[in-house]
Amino acid sequence: MTQYVPLDGYTVTATTAPSRLNMPFTSDEVAELARVVGGENVVNAPVARLEELRLDEEAKVAELALSESDFYSFLATNILYGAPVAVVSQIKDEALREKALLFKDSMVPVGVVTTHDVRLANALATSLIIEDSDGNIVLTERVAGLPVGAGLYGVSATSGVSIDDVLDGAPVVGAVAREARKSLGVDIDASDIVIQGIGFGKTKHQPAILCHVRLSYPLLVEDIKVSDKNKRALLVAKDDQEFFDSVQMSEIARLHLSKI
Repeated sequence: MTQYVPLDGYTVTATTAPSRLNMPFTSDEVAELARVVGGENVVNAPVARLEELRLDEEAKVAELALSESDFYSFLATNILYGAPVAVVSQIKDEALREKALLFKDSMVPVGVVTTHDVRLANALATSLIIEDSDGNIVLTERVAGLPVGAGLYGVSATSGVSIDDVLDGAPVVGAVAREARKSLGVDIDASDIVIQGIGFGKTKHQPAILCHVRLSYPLLVEDIKVSDKNKRALLVAKDDQEFFDSVQMSEIARLHLSKI
């Protein structure tokens, strides 16, 4: 079951931390697994691993303890765990295929305790919903062939968080504002970004920071310039549950829409 930790009213900070990742595969095996579950054209990139979510309920401070990791490691652990057996069966090396299947059959915790599993890369993601002044929200339809979320409908923009974001002092809002500009061509003020909470899905077991922005003006579809990872953008009334139920979405996207 997807778990949600509300962060309304919290100041969200981040700090670097030593990595506790105990990768169950060699570096060569990680690269091969990333290609199998992510596609032959997948490209590696730095990500930030969520080591721990530290909540000070009295001071209303949520601290994200983050370490350096990479996208291949995320694909070879979090995504591998939820990948169909038919995909894993494509691994040509028999020993690696059996090793991957054993990993898939192992027990992985769900929710905040996912961060306790040292076998998972747990790349921290952000999920943004942009709402205009007419109460419409921006949704996107992802193109086929992506390593994650191919062909699904999603929220306005999603992205990863890097250690550079932490060092820049804006680990969440910096990444969110950057991705809105890159994926949609929409400029938003980082100070307008509301961090709602953090969700943990049961399929990818990936932590995702959920964010919301309300614009002071109406949007038109033609104002949105989607990047090549999106097929198109849509403006949908935020209470149009019939539409949301009619399309395929990730578990985190559905969770996020339920919080608007």
